[in-house]
Amino acid sequence: MRDIKFRAWDKKKKIWIPGAYGFHILGESMLIGGLFQDYKLLDLNNIVLMQFTGIKDKNGKEIYEGDIVEYEDCMRKFGKTKVRFYQYSWEPFAHMSKTHMPIKYEIIGNIHENSELLE
Repeated sequence: MRDIKFRAWDKKKKIWIPGAYGFHILGESMLIGGLFQDYKLLDLNNIVLMQFTGIKDKNGKEIYEGDIVEYEDCMRKFGKTKVRFYQYSWEPFAHMSKTHMPIKYEIIGNIHENSELLE
């Protein structure tokens, strides 16, 4: 079983919000914090939550929804794509057959700070 984790991006301030370990949605607000941290009440309209995929890249970094990953598959073709949850599974991981499963993923950025990487 994988860990259910989230991270949070503040669209207005353009910063990562520390402490997305625990959160509660309260109408149009989100109470965020936990694990020896003070709780903060934030405007939900300014927050983007991204879930951990349960997969780590070749450097051991956790891959979250919204990350941009570069990969090398078994046939030595390179590509890069945005990680997203689509039709009950994480892309790009679920749509590759076992024979073409990428052998190396590396996080090269995310859609909030490095969207130009997808151009």
